[in-house]
Amino acid sequence: MPEPLKNIFSRPLLSPFAELVQKVWPDFSTTTFLEKVFDEQYENLELKQRTRHIAHALRACLPVAYRDALQIVCEVTQSYLDQHGEKLTFQWIFLPEFIEAHGIEDPDASISAIEMVTRWSSCEFTVRPFLVKYPERMYTQMLAWSDHPSPMVRRLASEGIRPRLP
Repeated sequence: MPEPLKNIFSRPLLSPFAELVQKVWPDFSTTTFLEKVFDEQYENLELKQRTRHIAHALRACLPVAYRDALQIVCEVTQSYLDQHGEKLTFQWIFLPEFIEAHGIEDPDASISAIEMVTRWSSCEFTVRPFLVKYPERMYTQMLAWSDHPSPMVRRLASEGIRPRLP
């Protein structure tokens, strides 16, 4: 039987990620983050629950101010982009999840972060709550993104506005 997809969210994936976060923000505790992720409930979580759980654990270990925490997430994402280029990397889906779970009340910061983070891991799910809460603003934004130089941002404009995924 093949390995369940949810198992990609493992220590071998998250330990180097935590180390990178600590390089960006030296106050980040890799130990605390990994303890929060791999707590007693983790093994029983399914795929989407795990990505949300990781996003919450990350939020708990970053600065209290959302914009400060988001800046760190963006710097980490930019580091991956600088190293590997734009990709549709599913294993980092907890980064868009971070924005979706914690940024809906700060659209100014979150929307620009979505534009950047989607170049590393698709924000097509992340953008949907913003479309619901800020429809006119997001329709305008999606139209602007449809002409973006990045194919990943253009993909977000097309896939993110669909009411349902296949």
